[in-house]
Amino acid sequence: MSIIKFPFGAATLETPDSAAAISVDVANTKTLIQVSPVEAVTLDLVANDGLVVGSEVHVDIIQDATGRNVTFGNTGDTIVAPDLVGVPNDRDTIALVWNGTSFVGGVWNKVVDAA
Repeated sequence: MSIIKFPFGAATLETPDSAAAISVDVANTKTLIQVSPVEAVTLDLVANDGLVVGSEVHVDIIQDATGRNVTFGNTGDTIVAPDLVGVPNDRDTIALVWNGTSFVGGVWNKVVDAA
């Protein structure tokens, strides 16, 4: 099914259940992934064939009272970003941009700090 891509249509919101391995297909030019891990997570992104260079993915990680590690896998398309060490009750947003071959991380925003 074809989607009307951002900015002409809405951004895509993905809310996958927590699992040891999460894979998300990215087809829109702006995608928000919200995950609340209950275990260590490896996140893989798979670029749709029609994904254009410059498409953005924002990963919003909402930690529980334990804090879980999030690693970016390369099972799908390559993700060039450092892994995230979980901090209890933290919330982090990672911005990634599709460069035609990889999702490249550039911005980390700490929204809530437990300290």
